[in-house]
Amino acid sequence: MIDQLRIDDISRNYLVISSDTHYRYTSIVSKISECMGLSKENILENPDIKYVSLPIMDKNGKCIQSLSNTDLLLNYYGLIEKIDSNKIGNEITIDQIRDVISFTQISAHKNKKIVILNDAARLNKEASSALLKTLEEVSSNCSFILLCNSSTDVYETIRSRCQLINLDTTETS
Repeated sequence: MIDQLRIDDISRNYLVISSDTHYRYTSIVSKISECMGLSKENILENPDIKYVSLPIMDKNGKCIQSLSNTDLLLNYYGLIEKIDSNKIGNEITIDQIRDVISFTQISAHKNKKIVILNDAARLNKEASSALLKTLEEVSSNCSFILLCNSSTDVYETIRSRCQLINLDTTETS
């Protein structure tokens, strides 16, 4: 099913669902790596790729970075609540989506920009509204890949603007 995800000259929005958080994430990283000729290990360091997940907040409540997929899993199971001495937020915030909007308005270093939104079910209401507007109006060659457990985890308005890729289903020929 991951073959439905296309990384080319056309802006597309995807909602990639799977109950297996690790598989879901590694599948899209592998696909992006393959299509863009990038190393899987350094994919998030590429200036044309923006990764967003639950925020890691400093002592002043400012988002300093997004939680990695591995730490997201640990947090989900209640194994970590902090990274170093910084608190992990419980929702993706409007400020993080504003950062994504700024990212989409800058020209790509190569041909394509990609936004990976890990655990899109954790978007707060304001972030969801801002993301919806961005999905409708993105002007650059930027594709959005939203990851979550189920298509019902995101608002219908966002879901309707994304191509659904369900990694839990297996096609039989």
